[in-house]
Amino acid sequence: MELSVYTNNHFFFTYVRHLFDDRMKLIHIEDCHRFREAIACATSQSVFILDANQIENDTCFTRMMTETKVPIMIVNPDEKDTLKKIMMWEQSISGMMSADIDEEHSRNQPVLDDAVLLGENNTLFHVANHSIQNRGEEHVLSTLEFKLLYYLVQQAGQPVSTQELADDLGTSEGVLYIYIKKVRGKIEEDPSHPSILQHIRGKGYVLHVLGTAHAEQRL
Repeated sequence: MELSVYTNNHFFFTYVRHLFDDRMKLIHIEDCHRFREAIACATSQSVFILDANQIENDTCFTRMMTETKVPIMIVNPDEKDTLKKIMMWEQSISGMMSADIDEEHSRNQPVLDDAVLLGENNTLFHVANHSIQNRGEEHVLSTLEFKLLYYLVQQAGQPVSTQELADDLGTSEGVLYIYIKKVRGKIEEDPSHPSILQHIRGKGYVLHVLGTAHAEQRL
């Protein structure tokens, strides 16, 4: 796995390197053009940490975030809880690495898993496969998309505040909104009028789960 860190803060990069250097390839990016190239060339083995101070004046950043599917954590090294968020994210990345399955092998193997039935339009969330099945199509979830759905499934239909979701995923509320939009695009019949992943004013986000289904799927 390859971790790219986009920052001009050398102290921050040194800290990240101490956390990850012995387990994955680290790349230090200090130029916005190199960062965009890295995003464009990213694979399923790529993850990114982005210093929020680097994008204050980047007008193309929001569009780029909506187009990419790779995991990106945006942090502000100047905030007091940044190191805690990095450590939590490090734990999730370590878990993802230990559970990593060869993609090509998975595509050719039948996988038996418990699928979660979402809403009333026969949308299935395949937990083992990290994918969504609806309208006869299979949609592979990015790491953050999967974590978002999985966390909401565990809440058993109870609303979760935006701040709690962002904290659990180790990201900012701004990035959370982007990934909620991505997930809705994969699970909703009409993402502009969501019926599965809804926001309840004053309470937060809720995922409507009908139950589980034992299913055999070929990715």
